[in-house]
Amino acid sequence: RRTRRELLAAIAVQRAMPCFGSKRVEVVPCTTEDEPSPMGRPGSGARSGVGRMEPATDQATAKPESPPDRDGLHSAPNGRDTNQGLGRELPSRVHSAPQRTPPSKGSSDARPGDKPHEPLGDFLIEAAGDAAPNAAAVDAYLEDLLGSRVVKDLRNAEWASRVSGLEALEQMVKKKAALSAAAPVPTGQADSSVFEGERAGFFRGCITVLARVLQDKVVPVYLPALSVLATVYSSSFLAPIAASQLPRAAITHFAHQLVFRAGSSNVRAREESSNALLHLARCDAVGCAAVAPWILKPISNTKQAHAVVGRLELLRTLVAEFGLGSDSGLEISEVLAFTLPLCEAASGAARDAAVGLVLDVRAVEPPRVEALIDDLRPSVLALLKARLAPPDPKALSGLSVSGRKLPPIGSSSLATADSGDEVSALHSTPPGHEARA
Repeated sequence: RRTRRELLAAIAVQRAMPCFGSKRVEVVPCTTEDEPSPMGRPGSGARSGVGRMEPATDQATAKPESPPDRDGLHSAPNGRDTNQGLGRELPSRVHSAPQRTPPSKGSSDARPGDKPHEPLGDFLIEAAGDAAPNAAAVDAYLEDLLGSRVVKDLRNAEWASRVSGLEALEQMVKKKAALSAAAPVPTGQADSSVFEGERAGFFRGCITVLARVLQDKVVPVYLPALSVLATVYSSSFLAPIAASQLPRAAITHFAHQLVFRAGSSNVRAREESSNALLHLARCDAVGCAAVAPWILKPISNTKQAHAVVGRLELLRTLVAEFGLGSDSGLEISEVLAFTLPLCEAASGAARDAAVGLVLDVRAVEPPRVEALIDDLRPSVLALLKARLAPPDPKALSGLSVSGRKLPPIGSSSLATADSGDEVSALHSTPPGHEARA
């Protein structure tokens, strides 16, 4: 009777524990001495242990269906419990260990095989401070795509290591671009979807890196980051996702950094940033219409001449190459609203650059542009009319220096001591001097 009570108690404990799958188990009653049962005792079989759940055996072969995976009861299933004759998969998220998946904010499961037409905001961008996703989540996400060595270098405090990480990433991008050029995109729907999904997933990882490294204040690190950006936005790398909106949507995460550095005091950083924005404008997957709104954003500090001149020169290049209108995203009214206040900047270089851009815009449609200028900034219209006015013939009738008329060419001018009037002597000896041989 005592053994029966212990058996009922063991069955109650077994029912209270979670049963993973439909595996059949037997409960082995323990002895009074808390030791393994003798071999000859009925019901004990060849098992040993104290209250353990063990897999049922085949009586013909006396071999277990599967080897015991762990010693004693445990709430965490192993990887073999899913597909070894259980008849159904285990419920997800049973394991108590933390999942190495990126947070849902800013990104979903961007894994190979996903379709390239997910939500456009589906990028994992590292947040500032204690907000999510943090650096640990971003690095865990990137390790699956780039490898731990590259991720470690990109996070290194030494700028030379960060450059090495960027160079390794650029080589990976170039390799994938070369594969795309060598092997055309599959035409089958299933194969094409997998291929595009793999490229879209890798593209997202590159944007995650660029969004952070383009904020690096060390110029020797910032310049290689621009090189990676140009490689990522190459036609060969973007070929599998050419029809996707991802390349255009991704610039939201780094365009403001490019525009800011386009006005940098460092000449090399300023020029390369402008070239990067021009590269994006010329890229078929992005276009000038997507870049223009970022360039037309107000300048934070108009007192910095290099920031104003750098932005105006970039805008003038875009106007000359892509023209004005809705197709390029450079509407006349928006360009004038950005440029006219800079025509009255404190810096002479900034004023000259702004007036030059306004004159380029005016040349497209003079009456309309002048009407817009008069409505937006009347003082600038007077300045433009003064510059555009034809030269005064009276002012050009005689060139003067210090308010005095210049003498004819070939004559020398001397001032008399008494009156101060100039006298001209043409091929003659000055008064009071004898000719020398």
